[in-house]
Amino acid sequence: MITVFEAKLEELVAQGPDPDRVVTTLTANPLETLTNYTRCVSASGPQMVSDAMLWFHKDAIDCAIINGGFVRGDTTYPPGHQLLYRNLMTEMPFPKNTTVVRIKGRDLKEAVDQQLRFAPKPSGAFPHYSHNVRVRL
Repeated sequence: MITVFEAKLEELVAQGPDPDRVVTTLTANPLETLTNYTRCVSASGPQMVSDAMLWFHKDAIDCAIINGGFVRGDTTYPPGHQLLYRNLMTEMPFPKNTTVVRIKGRDLKEAVDQQLRFAPKPSGAFPHYSHNVRVRL
């Protein structure tokens, strides 16, 4: 079964990068990419990116992780905001592809420990996970 969100993403990818194309309209919650959040605590903007990565690789991965330094817009988009492709290009100015790796649980734990080594101080390495991951410190 394909969700409306997935269908919209497939449509956007097929159409190419028109800066003024509406990607989605935000609903109940703001989308936050504020640097002081993305580098210290879980924030909705980077989590949305992780969720998009999880969806894009849905047949190949169990979870997705990005670091807080990847998202650079330093913005809060209010509910009702029409998120444009242009916003995504501002938020993620580095043209990077996702990478899928197979990793053992102990190695994943070591990677997360390394990402969190500066916590609670701000760090661009602060991890943001797809919605299906829970980390308890």
